[in-house]
Amino acid sequence: MGVAAVLRPGVPMGFIDGVPFVAALGAAEAMGARVAWPHDVVGEDGKPLAHVATRAGYDDEGIYVTCELEGDAAGEAAMDAAVARVDAWAAKVAAGSKAGPLAAVLEEYFDACLLMGKPVAVVRNDGTVACKGTLAGMDIWGRVTVKLVDGRDAEIAPGQASVRAL
Repeated sequence: MGVAAVLRPGVPMGFIDGVPFVAALGAAEAMGARVAWPHDVVGEDGKPLAHVATRAGYDDEGIYVTCELEGDAAGEAAMDAAVARVDAWAAKVAAGSKAGPLAAVLEEYFDACLLMGKPVAVVRNDGTVACKGTLAGMDIWGRVTVKLVDGRDAEIAPGQASVRAL
C-alpha cells in the first residue's frame, strides 16, 4: 500500500535531493513517529512504518518530483503532511536558506532521527557490516557521521550504506 504525489518545490536543482528527507520528516510528524536515516518513517520501537521514494524529472512546467510514501501505515494524511512540509521547506529555501538542501530543516530532522546518538552498524548495500559506532550527526547534504569505536569519524552518504541499530 502507499500514496503518491507530484511536487513542484521550486528549489534549485542541487536541492532536489532534500525532498525525500523533508517528506519523511513531514510524514513522521503526521504519524506521531520518527525518521530513520535517510528517509524512512519508523515507530519509537524502530519498526518500519513507511519509506519515502522520489524520482525527479523536468517537463514544460519545470522541475517536478514524484514522491511516493510506501508502506502499510502510509495514508493520505501522512502524504498531505509530507507535501505541506516540502512546501514550507521550499519557501525557506526561496527566502534565502541556501547553504545546502537540508540547512532549513537540519535541527528538526536531527531531533526526529530515532538513532541519533545511539550505537549503530553501518551496513553496506550488499548487507555486510562496514563498521560500528555511534550515530553522531548529519550535515546539510544528508550525509551522516558515525563516531567509530576507535575514535575516528566515518561519513556516510545516502546510497552508500545504511545504518541499523545495534
